[in-house]
Amino acid sequence: MRDLIRRTLRGASALAVTGALMACDNEIPTATGSDLFPGGLTPTTLLAEFGGSDFLLSEEVFRGFGDPRLSPFLLVGNDFDGEFDAHTLVRFTAIPDTVSYTDDGAPQRAEIENYAGGRVLVHVDSLATTPRGTIRLLLWELDQAWDSSSVSWERAVDNEEQQVPWTTPGGTTARLIGSEFWIPGDTAQADTVALPLDSLAVARMRTEGHPGLMITSDQPGVRVKVTGLVFAGDARPAGNPDTLVEVRSEERVDAFIFTPETPENPDVLASGGLRGDRSLVTIRLDQEVEACPEDGGECTVMPLRDITLNRAQLVLQPVPVPGGHRPVATPTVQLRRVAEPHLGRLAPLGPLVASDTISPAALEEGGEEFTLDLTTALLQFLALQRSAIANGEEPETQMSLALLTSFQVPDLGLLWFERSPRLRVIYTLPLNPALP
Repeated sequence: MRDLIRRTLRGASALAVTGALMACDNEIPTATGSDLFPGGLTPTTLLAEFGGSDFLLSEEVFRGFGDPRLSPFLLVGNDFDGEFDAHTLVRFTAIPDTVSYTDDGAPQRAEIENYAGGRVLVHVDSLATTPRGTIRLLLWELDQAWDSSSVSWERAVDNEEQQVPWTTPGGTTARLIGSEFWIPGDTAQADTVALPLDSLAVARMRTEGHPGLMITSDQPGVRVKVTGLVFAGDARPAGNPDTLVEVRSEERVDAFIFTPETPENPDVLASGGLRGDRSLVTIRLDQEVEACPEDGGECTVMPLRDITLNRAQLVLQPVPVPGGHRPVATPTVQLRRVAEPHLGRLAPLGPLVASDTISPAALEEGGEEFTLDLTTALLQFLALQRSAIANGEEPETQMSLALLTSFQVPDLGLLWFERSPRLRVIYTLPLNPALP
């Protein structure tokens, strides 16, 4: 059964013009007021909401549009929301063998004899990292080889050729080689944490087959978004052992592994997350609205296409996401037209029809409803309906929409909304004035 809610918006608020003219003794011809409408009629503005099975024709959730191993960021987490752990893995593939420097004003280039030590520079996205206070990061040397294209929390290698479990789930380590604190707002750090490497660690990293490094945190409640990793080494040029020159390299293989897996819930519409969830809804737009005049005249009904549409919103109710997969930074939610919804997950996305940001706080328990403005899209749709009818054609009555986030997939925050979203419309009844 259709769920229809109607509320009258009083004429004064609909016209939104009052006090500025009340002090005038003589009204000008362009003045406004309810007594100036032909025949004494005033516009009647109403609010209606549509929901239920007569409005929502279908809703589906698809996942797998993203793969965390192909993400443009990395993660470190420890017991975030009491559940989520993540470790960043990195193997620097091009630690420099030569160095260019200046000696007594003359440019020099030499083989690197050895490294006195170095640092792994960790670039942190402060807006997508929590908590906002000081966070300690740990740097480990791995003791087991891993495959960046298939690595997971349980397995170091997991492809068609072989499946090799970690000796220790979450990454088998050989030794702890350094730690440092990230302090938000520290101008010296500039959102970069320098994890120290001693000379022996750098020497091992330069050997063929070295399994690489792992970054973790020992601080509960932490989730850190990492946007880049750089090797910075203190090199000694051959023949000049008293000189140290910093050399850098960003060439690397990296990945992050995490647990638990992205949650699923059959009772929600999902968007975003590390697996790139997307929802597809089809709504019916041949609805009728009540037409009850403000003056108490007889109530009738009329199609949406025959009223003056002032605003249309898709109303969504956020649902908390468990497992530490909720957003920390502010995500942007999109609606895009889908012309071939029968293709399901393969349906190509059409033009953007609505977009807005949602506060992470709204996704907590008891969060407020979230709306996406469909006014322009619905005005265009209703205009096409009127045109089709005028030409003796059958009007289109359904609109299919994809709900997704605008971040690259995969993205960091999974969004959930209750199924059965509603359409809220504010409309004005047409006037039929008796002209003099």
